[in-house]
Amino acid sequence: MTNKSTKLHTIVFRAGDSSGDGHEKHRDWTVCSNLSKAEINDAYLAAVKKLRFDPTDNFDEYKANRLPSDQAEKLIASGFVPKDRDEDGTVYFYPQALLHLFLFMVKLGNPEFEYEEVKASVIYIGGYGLFR
Repeated sequence: MTNKSTKLHTIVFRAGDSSGDGHEKHRDWTVCSNLSKAEINDAYLAAVKKLRFDPTDNFDEYKANRLPSDQAEKLIASGFVPKDRDEDGTVYFYPQALLHLFLFMVKLGNPEFEYEEVKASVIYIGGYGLFR
């Protein structure tokens, strides 16, 4: 892997449902990164292999917002700092915390990963009637 010190890639990270099935509640974040989308995916998968589990698998069902304590402990031992944890060790998530977890995993899989969250500007161009 080449050493990339500048953040040349602009990537949108999306949490939630963007399937078009009617629920469609999701949140997007724009991140400038020194890694490409493919390199980020590879780094994430390297972290999954290292930990022997994919923590995002815990959030696929409606109202699923916590990590099992054994997974949380492995993440914490790897350097992850949870934002919301109760006395029995359960780590709870909300959308921003999921982004924090995902970016942690990428860094765990590729320590050269650098990023900066940026605010994207949106220009509304009309077209309400085009969506049925």
